[in-house]
Amino acid sequence: MIKTQAKTEGINQQIVRADLRIPVAIYAQLETIANEQGQKKHHITGRPMVSPVILELLEIGLQHYQSEKSSEDDTTGLVPDTVSSKLDIEALKAELLAQLRGELGGLAEELAQKK
Repeated sequence: MIKTQAKTEGINQQIVRADLRIPVAIYAQLETIANEQGQKKHHITGRPMVSPVILELLEIGLQHYQSEKSSEDDTTGLVPDTVSSKLDIEALKAELLAQLRGELGGLAEELAQKK
């Protein structure tokens, strides 16, 4: 068991309450994501609850960190090196979108032929 400096509080001893300072611009992004995900609104402020979003992003970041760490330890060369070659996210999005449009177009043609 790993000991942390943070105190566990309340009924659930699996949760650690942490004081976190977040820049306003980043918090606004978190609220936008929370709204997109349909997170509940806080009963007093009426603002979306961002804790689930923060936890999800932390998990994604930790998984990415661990995969980078394991790829650094990989001496077989079987793990792709994504650290040294930066991915062009916009190009990947465009490629995937084009593929999806092609698939949808093919499905539309099939449906039109069946009518």
